Amino acid sequence: MGFLREFIRNPRQTGSIAASSGPVVRMMTESLDLSSARRVIELGAGTGALTEGLLRRLDSDATLVAVELNREFADALRDRLTSDSNTVHVANRSAADLPELVREHRLGEVDAVCSSLPWTLMTPDVRGATLDAIVDVLADDGELVTLTCLHQAATAQGRRLRQMLRERFGQVRRQRVVWAAVPPMFAYRCSEPVRPAERGDRVGASATRRAT
Repeated sequence: MGFLREFIRNPRQTGSIAASSGPVVRMMTESLDLSSARRVIELGAGTGALTEGLLRRLDSDATLVAVELNREFADALRDRLTSDSNTVHVANRSAADLPELVREHRLGEVDAVCSSLPWTLMTPDVRGATLDAIVDVLADDGELVTLTCLHQAATAQGRRLRQMLRERFGQVRRQRVVWAAVPPMFAYRCSEPVRPAERGDRVGASATRRAT
């Protein structure tokens, strides 16, 4: 009921009426090779379904920072998971604050970012700033896996999200659909982060190709 209440209170912030299901968590965690990951960020941690899935897959010497903008969810998750753990840290912050959070936790470059953020509910400026923050903290071989609803992929906002991901990553691959989820969900697996200077070169080259 917590998700439904918070969704009604602030749908742009919560973005879902229910926590991620077991099949969705498995799809997300299996989309990444977490065996060697030591620095992982989760965005939109909610009530912690994916957080717990990540902790099961990560080695004991890894660090997970779970970022959740909703204070009620963040406080509950912190109370439940961090009392006896040095592995997970819960931050009640905006995902756009990632560079600052990484500095605060002395993570250096991040190996993986797992996101359940409601991208299609964000304004274009917030969506772009958040994606830029992710690219800023990822290592060159780091990856982003981000969840989305199947029905949203064909909307204008869904198409724009896909375009923005392709502007910021050399590889964007769509993962399998979890039909058991309500609504059905899938994830984009994004690798080869493109830094801002390189992004300008790529956009210019693409425009030149279209003009010739």
